[in-house]
Amino acid sequence: MDHSMGRRGFLKSALLAGAGVGALGRSVRAQDGEEGGPDNPTPSSKVPRKTLGGTGEKIPILLQGCAQKFDPRYDGMLHRGFKRGVDYLDTALVYAGGQSHRTLAPFIKQIGDRKKLWITSKAPHRRNRADAGSFERDLATCLQQLETDYLDLFFMHMLDNPKYVTRKYVQMGERLKKAGKIRFFGFSCHSGNVVDLL
Repeated sequence: MDHSMGRRGFLKSALLAGAGVGALGRSVRAQDGEEGGPDNPTPSSKVPRKTLGGTGEKIPILLQGCAQKFDPRYDGMLHRGFKRGVDYLDTALVYAGGQSHRTLAPFIKQIGDRKKLWITSKAPHRRNRADAGSFERDLATCLQQLETDYLDLFFMHMLDNPKYVTRKYVQMGERLKKAGKIRFFGFSCHSGNVVDLL
C-alpha cells in the first residue's frame, strides 16, 4: 500500500469504489448502449486503480474473487465487472472444487486480448509435502486449465511453513519468470505466523 496515501485517502478511494459498485448495479438495469449502461460506463463509475507494490503495475482496488464456478457460455457478472474496470481475476487451482479455472477460460477468450486482464492463481503446498517440482507442475496445470500462456502473478498458496521462503523457491520463481510462464511470484498465507513468514 502507498503509505503516503494515508487513512483518509484510502477511505475516500474505498467510498469511490463503493459508488462504482452501486453504479454497476444501476447499469445492469439500464439498456445496452445507453449512457452509463453496461456497454458504455461513465468515467466516474470506473473502479479506481493503485500501483501494486514494487511491480509498477496499476490494478483496480477491487478484484474479482474467483472461488466459484462461472457460466462458461457468458458470465454477466464477469463481463459487467470488466466493463467497470475490474480486470483483476484472483483464482486458484483448488477454488470451486478445482473448477474455477475451467469456467474462467471462456471469459478470458471472450475478452479477446489476454493483456487486458491481470490473472493471479495459486497452488497449495500440499500439507507441507510440496517441492519446487510439484509447484512447477501445478503451475502447468493452472495454465492448461485457464488456456493461457502465462500468469501475471503466481502464489504458493496457504503457506504456513518458513521452509518455502528459502533460496530454492526464490530460484524456482525466477526460473518461471525467465521462461515467460509468470510475470511475478510470491506466496499467500492465512495462518498465525504471517509475520514470521514475511
